[in-house]
Parts: sequence; C-alpha cells; structure tokens
Amino acid sequence: ASDLPPEERAAMIGSMVARLAERLKQTPDDAEAWLRLARAYRVMGRAQEARAALDRAAALLPDDPRVVAEQRALGAGG
Repeated sequence: ASDLPPEERAAMIGSMVARLAERLKQTPDDAEAWLRLARAYRVMGRAQEARAALDRAAALLPDDPRVVAEQRALGAGG
C-alpha cells in the first residue's frame, strides 16, 4: 500500500473502512471494531461518523481508557 500513489492509497483505505462499517451491521456488538472504525473515521477527517462510531464503542466499553483517549483525540471530552 505504501507504494501506491496517494489517490489510490486513499481509495484503498476508504474501501477497507467501508467494509468494516458494513461488517458492523452484521456484528454490532464488536466493541473493538467500533473503536477501530472511530479511529479510522477520525484520521480520515470524518468527525461526525467518528463520533457516532465512538459513541457505540463507548456504550460497549464503558470506562475503557482507549475510548477516553479517542474521545479526547476527537475533541469530545473525556
């Protein structure tokens, strides 16, 4: 992936994130995946989607320090 041009790399990452989001429709209780999705959306600059995924992760992983850290990174408080 690092050898790809930036546009192709972004498309590949976007596709991977979309597959993860789709998989979560089938396995909505996968807290770790919600956390990964929140991080991915944040890195992609998709703050609204990141917050929604993070809210789901927080509901499944209350008091998890990784959720708190991601909330802070997203500017959602902690």
